[in-house]
Amino acid sequence: MGEVVIVAHADADGIVSAAIISVAEDLSVDKRHVHFVHPSLLHKVLRKVDPPSRLYVLDLALDQQNRSAVFQELERLSKAGSELVYVDHHLMTRSDLKTIKEISNLTLYRTTGLSTSQLASKLVRTRFNLGDEEISIVKRLATLGGIADRCIRPRTHEMRRETLILDESWRASPLDNNFRRFLVQELRSGNMPSQIPEAVENYKKAIKIRQQSIETIEDAIFYSGDILLVSKPDVELHGHVGPALSEISNRRDKITVGLFKPADANYTVVCARAPDQYSGPAHLGKILLRMCVELGGSGGGHRLAAGGRIAVNGEERFIEMLKREVGESS
Repeated sequence: MGEVVIVAHADADGIVSAAIISVAEDLSVDKRHVHFVHPSLLHKVLRKVDPPSRLYVLDLALDQQNRSAVFQELERLSKAGSELVYVDHHLMTRSDLKTIKEISNLTLYRTTGLSTSQLASKLVRTRFNLGDEEISIVKRLATLGGIADRCIRPRTHEMRRETLILDESWRASPLDNNFRRFLVQELRSGNMPSQIPEAVENYKKAIKIRQQSIETIEDAIFYSGDILLVSKPDVELHGHVGPALSEISNRRDKITVGLFKPADANYTVVCARAPDQYSGPAHLGKILLRMCVELGGSGGGHRLAAGGRIAVNGEERFIEMLKREVGESS
């Protein structure tokens, strides 16, 4: 006890949220105190955490297949005396919302209208006595995270570029959590992404990989109607599928959905993106949450960007359901 621990989503909004909390808590950014994880593995990371005085869970949706294990670990930490702070902006079922609110010593900061970094910014500015420089850093970071998660439209070319450098820099080495911690340390110190040479170098590498990913995915489009459907089995595009689908979606002005089977996996990854200017009624997060769970997996996300996993034998049914649901609502 006596320590503060952060467990955050391994994307740009999670990285920025971790930086915001570390500013307020004056936290050591190391393996002991700052963890990054995919939602499907949250329970495993929590299992390894010794009860701290305060635990922040940031930008991590509840994986439908492992949510019971997550609740169990949160209960364990709560009973050990840890203060739990859960900050998130993803969809939650009524049942999950009720369960998480019943965990003692847990405070939930949640809305679907803001990025987690924006929520974290509001939290620390009301809960901590920050100086003017710290408040300036926190506000700037919240803007970066909000743009990265498509919750804020960038007002200037400069902020758009800063966000792009940040969001692409971790994708050059998507499994490197040490680099994510390095970014947290630099960002909490007040440096913008363009002022971090290592981030700029990784950004340039990632952009080249993204272009290759776009070409690979465009070659795999097998259906073009109200929506675009892509199927690419045995593909290794970790960290690059979402941006590539977003660019294709914007180019063609259509909702674009990809089905990808990682090598040696017994599941299929689904990833959906809508154009930035999409104004139709379809909410991709709600659609994938419902469909993926029905097909033996888990899913969710936001209105314009969502993802999930389904059983391999559920691909044909998923495609049929998606054409019906998204085609009708778009």
